Amino acid sequence: MRTLWGVGLCIAAGCAGTVPGAPATVVDADGDGFASDVDCDDSDPGIRGPSIWSRDDDGDGAGAANSAVSGCQPGPGWVSYAELDDCDDTDPAVGVPQVYYADLDGDGFSGSEVATLSCVPLDGFTTAADDCDDEVATTFPGAPELCDGVDNDCAFGIDQGEACGAWISLGFDVRDVDLDRVNERLLAVLDEASGSSATLVSVVDGSTTEISLLTPMDFVSVAPDGGSAIVANAADGQVVWIDLDALEAYPASQFSEISRIEDVHAIGGQQAVVLDQRGILVVDAVEGTVVQQGFPQHVGSFVTDPTGSILYGLGTGLHRFEVDDSGIHWVSNYGIGLVQDVWMSNGGGHLYDSDGRALSVNADPKLDMTYLTTLPRPNMAAVISGIVGSEEHDRVFTLGGSGLHAFGFDWTAPLGEVLFPEQTPSGKGRVIPRQVFVADAAERLVVLGTAGDDTLLWSRDLSSVP
Repeated sequence: MRTLWGVGLCIAAGCAGTVPGAPATVVDADGDGFASDVDCDDSDPGIRGPSIWSRDDDGDGAGAANSAVSGCQPGPGWVSYAELDDCDDTDPAVGVPQVYYADLDGDGFSGSEVATLSCVPLDGFTTAADDCDDEVATTFPGAPELCDGVDNDCAFGIDQGEACGAWISLGFDVRDVDLDRVNERLLAVLDEASGSSATLVSVVDGSTTEISLLTPMDFVSVAPDGGSAIVANAADGQVVWIDLDALEAYPASQFSEISRIEDVHAIGGQQAVVLDQRGILVVDAVEGTVVQQGFPQHVGSFVTDPTGSILYGLGTGLHRFEVDDSGIHWVSNYGIGLVQDVWMSNGGGHLYDSDGRALSVNADPKLDMTYLTTLPRPNMAAVISGIVGSEEHDRVFTLGGSGLHAFGFDWTAPLGEVLFPEQTPSGKGRVIPRQVFVADAAERLVVLGTAGDDTLLWSRDLSSVP
C-alpha cells in the first residue's frame, strides 16, 4: 500500500524523472520521419535510416552488386544499391547495362517492343525508341520532313512546314523555256500576250531579269557554255542571238532558206541548229548566214546531252547527231518508236526515253545503242511527257499524267512519287505541271506549271525528294 501511495503522491506533486517501466520518449530531431534510434544522422534531414549500399571503386555512380551491405552509409566510395551491376567498376566511363531495342530499319531509332540489356552496343539494336515507322529508314524522330506523303519526323503531321515548298507565280505565260546548266537559271520566251522579251528565272527563288526583244519568239535554247542563247520565231524565220553575260539581244537575222522553224538548238558561239520544215540547217545568228544544210527532215525536235556535243532528234525513232565547229553530222538511228523526250547521263553512258526504256550508249557512235531495261509497267499507265535526271543523286525523274516520279539509275523499281504543294497562289486555281528540270550545280529539282494564263515555278532541294 505504501508503494502505490508514494507513486500517486509523486504524480500529484509533479515529481521529476522517469516512471519505472514507462515507454521511452521517441524523438525525430531533424523532422525527416525517422526517429533518432533508427536515423543514421538525426541532425541532417537529408540522411535517413539504413539502406543498402554498393562499393563504387571507379567513382562513376554505379556500384558493384556483389559488394552490397546494409546499414548506414559506410563512407566514401559507396553508393546506393541498384539491381543493375556496374559493367566495369574499374572504368569510370562504363556504367550499368543499357536497354537496347531492336532497330528494324537501321535508322538509329526503334519502334519495336523487343528489348534486351547489354553493357556494349548490339548490332541491329539502339537505345533510342519512339520510331513511328520502324520499317522505313527515312522516318524517325527529328528526321527531315520530306515531300512524300509520309510523317518522316514522327511529329504527327504529313509534309508539314516547308517540306513541299510552294508554287511561285512568275506573272507571265511561257511559250518555251530552256535551262542554263552553267549558271543554274531558266531562260524563257513569253507568249505573245505576255510581251516581247526573254526572261531569266532563278531556279532557287523565281526572281526574274528581262531581256528586251522586238517581237515575241516561239523557241529558246541556251548554249552549253551558258554565255549565250538563241531564240527564234517560227512563222517568219527570224533567229536572234542573245549575249547572256551582257543581257543584250542582237538584231534578228532573217533567212530566206527557212520556211517555218520547228525547233532550234544553240551549239555555242553565234551558231545554232535550226530544224526547218524542209530539213536541218546550221546558221550563224549574228552574221545571218547558213553554215550547213541539207539533212532530210525526219525529226520533230531536239534534245542534247549535258556536254552539248551530241544531239538527239526525236520523232519516229531516235536519231543521233554529233556537233562540231563545222556543223551537225547525222551518225545513226535507233528505231524505238515514237519518242517525246530523252535524258542522257553525262558520265554513266545511259539514256532514258519517254516510253520507259533505259538504253546504253556505245563508245563507238556509229553503233546502235543497246537496250538495257524497261520501266515497270504499272507506272506507265499515263504518257511520260518529260524525263530528266541527276547522276550525283542517282535519280531519274519522269513527269506525265500520273504525276512526277523518281527512279534509281537501275530503273527496276520506283523510289516514290514527288508531291507538289497543295497551296497555290491566291486566285490561280489548280496548277498543272508542264516541264521538269534538274539544276545539278544548284542541286535543285525544278518544275514549271501553269494555272490559267500564269506560269508558276516549284523548286526543291534534290536531297529532300525521294
